[in-house]
Amino acid sequence: MTTDVDIANKALYLIGDTRIASLTENNKRAQVCSEFYENLRDAMLARYNWQFAIKRDAIAASVTAPAFGFDLAYPVPADFLALIQANEFYAAPSLNDYRTSDDRDWVVEGNQILTNWSSPLKIRYIKRVEDPNQWTALFIEAFAQALAIKIHRALAGKAKLEELRVDYQDTMDMALMRNEIESPPEVIADDSWILGRLP
Repeated sequence: MTTDVDIANKALYLIGDTRIASLTENNKRAQVCSEFYENLRDAMLARYNWQFAIKRDAIAASVTAPAFGFDLAYPVPADFLALIQANEFYAAPSLNDYRTSDDRDWVVEGNQILTNWSSPLKIRYIKRVEDPNQWTALFIEAFAQALAIKIHRALAGKAKLEELRVDYQDTMDMALMRNEIESPPEVIADDSWILGRLP
């Protein structure tokens, strides 16, 4: 079983520092790890469509409509980090020569998804995954390396920063490759211009 402290200790080990027993310890190592941990975790989760972090939901519209532009606003779930898909809609570039208005079907603004689509809105999104036991082994390694890079300067630089960056990039490349292997390619729907050329 992997804990947040285990991952923080991996990062500390990478920069040549000593272990901690808790992220709430009253010492600089724990304080620095705690300072970066949650924001960095969420940023790394939101950066890619990690298979272990994808979630589906059907959400209800807010009673308060947007001031203009769209008819409905849908508050995002509490664990929402990034939107992948809305109502099974695949975004494709518009091939209109002239636009007189915003032609997007949906947009994320703040903590809401704005659209004209009726409730409930079906979404696929990247969720916040706080339990490291739900992460892949490669994501854990990449996250520990990214955390090491973040805490490096604050803890006196006991490792070579460039080596940490190279190790992190190598692990991220492997993690992303594995993530893509586990996810079959999604077919993007043809737009009206392509369909109009069919016999």
